[in-house]
Amino acid sequence: MPREVHLPPVEKLGTELDPAVQPLFFDRSPAAIREWIETFLTVPDLQQQIVPFKLFPQQVLMLEDTTGRDIRVKGRQSRTSSLELAVTARELTTTWGYTAITGVHNDPDTQAFRHRIKHHLRDLAAHGMEYTLAVDNDDELAIAGLESRVIFQSGEKRIIGRSRTAHRAHLSEVAHWRPETVGPLMGGLKPSVPGPPFGSIVLESTPNGAEGYYYNEILDARPNNPASLWTVHLYPWWMEPRYRVGSEPGVDIMIPAYELQEKLANFRPTPEEERLMHKADLTPDRILWRRLKMADLAKTTTPFAQEFPESLEGCFLSISGNYFQTPDGIDHLEWYRNLITPPVMEHDVLPYNKSPVPFGSGRLAVWEFPDPTQIYVVYVDCASGEQGETADFTAINILNAGTMHKAARFRAKVTPNDAAAIACAIGEYYGNALLGVERIGHGSACLDRVRELLYPNIYYHYDPMQPKKDIKPGIYPTQPMREKLLQGYRTAVVNHTYVTRDALEVQEQGTFDWTKAQNRMKAQAAGYGSHDDILMSVAGCLFMAPEAKVRRKPGQRKDEDDVILVGQCGNIINPHRQPKNGSQWWMV
Repeated sequence: MPREVHLPPVEKLGTELDPAVQPLFFDRSPAAIREWIETFLTVPDLQQQIVPFKLFPQQVLMLEDTTGRDIRVKGRQSRTSSLELAVTARELTTTWGYTAITGVHNDPDTQAFRHRIKHHLRDLAAHGMEYTLAVDNDDELAIAGLESRVIFQSGEKRIIGRSRTAHRAHLSEVAHWRPETVGPLMGGLKPSVPGPPFGSIVLESTPNGAEGYYYNEILDARPNNPASLWTVHLYPWWMEPRYRVGSEPGVDIMIPAYELQEKLANFRPTPEEERLMHKADLTPDRILWRRLKMADLAKTTTPFAQEFPESLEGCFLSISGNYFQTPDGIDHLEWYRNLITPPVMEHDVLPYNKSPVPFGSGRLAVWEFPDPTQIYVVYVDCASGEQGETADFTAINILNAGTMHKAARFRAKVTPNDAAAIACAIGEYYGNALLGVERIGHGSACLDRVRELLYPNIYYHYDPMQPKKDIKPGIYPTQPMREKLLQGYRTAVVNHTYVTRDALEVQEQGTFDWTKAQNRMKAQAAGYGSHDDILMSVAGCLFMAPEAKVRRKPGQRKDEDDVILVGQCGNIINPHRQPKNGSQWWMV
């Protein structure tokens, strides 16, 4: 319960404050911040009545999970901004020399943030804490005597924070900022805020498609990238207590009592709803709310999963039709979302030829430990290693060719040389797995290094579109070959013949649309920010798997004199037939 606090004048808070209530103002713990907010502040409710500020469950969690570099994925009316503005008001009025930056994607909403801060200053005045404003204009509020200020800068500005050092930055609806300016704006802001515990940045937004700055930041943050400074937090719609149907005030959708009773009596969940009820401990009145909201949004172009997120894998949606959709209406990706589990182990270094190979900023996420009775394939989708926010990742996936289960995944921004060493170490870890690389661009550099490192089991493929004498390791990615890889992956997903528990891969499945597929099918790179690296790596593994089973038996090591007979279409006919010319590869 909020306590009764008797305060001295503002200018004497630091010297005459009762020691018993000092933590209320100067303790930076989540509990103290919550108590300060609930003791002094008010907010307008949905009926536009001014009521005491009582934190909702999602707001309590937001206070507790703060790391100092936070990306919050939220649903509509989640009260995220209300909490962040309240925290800003506390820091502004209890800290000397404090600077905060806050804003949203447009000027009018940024000014609404300014009005909320002034509202909280009036809340404090009602408790005897009168603050004099030294600066009071559209761009800034400054407290006289404390030298603390809050700066309001929207996504329509040319720069944010470049000429200032700020202790706190709260930027709302970042997914809806202008694509052409959001990168430079953030580039100016980030260096202006020191790292935790001295500074904090919060980026929060509802999802807005599977592209853009906000989406790229999420892909490159924890837990996707363990080396990142940033952490992603999801607040699903069911954390909001009023998202339910009912016949009494306090619910989002009110219906007559007799109608509610009838709906509850006839309620039968679908398999998807049943899984969701079990996962989130949801009651029928919550699922009925979900049904009504989904039906209402179905009449618009706005998907329910985007406005009311349920998972990171399902809320970022492609805009040109998902590549894995089928006319029967079956949600194949829901099947995969229900399989997601955390890896059982992560490696940041593995040996190759008895020498340790560090994995840089990435880690090998393991779902299946190496089994000597199984055959594995490894495929590298190689990028440049650039570290920019829109630069692509290198992905290395490992597939159990016998069970068609994904065994492990590596993903990081590493150079082709480093990717080669990492791939060799991972391949050796999985019993000298068959290792494939695309032999073009960055893949060629990676493949050359793999050969220099004398990896013993490199995948060779003969492309009938190329001259017979031009037989090289790796896959030359002609348009028909890329199309074959992608169609094979799609078939495996639609038929559920391939199993993955990787949340990051399932997220890529949900954002891979026909536009990306067409770009990948062409003999050209998909471009920066395509973020289909894991998907393409898995497609390579699935393509290689049948030949890996022909080439080797479980537990068998490749000897130097192994001979592989390759047919016109790249199929391995006989792995042990001795060619007359003594060559290791014989084309028929």
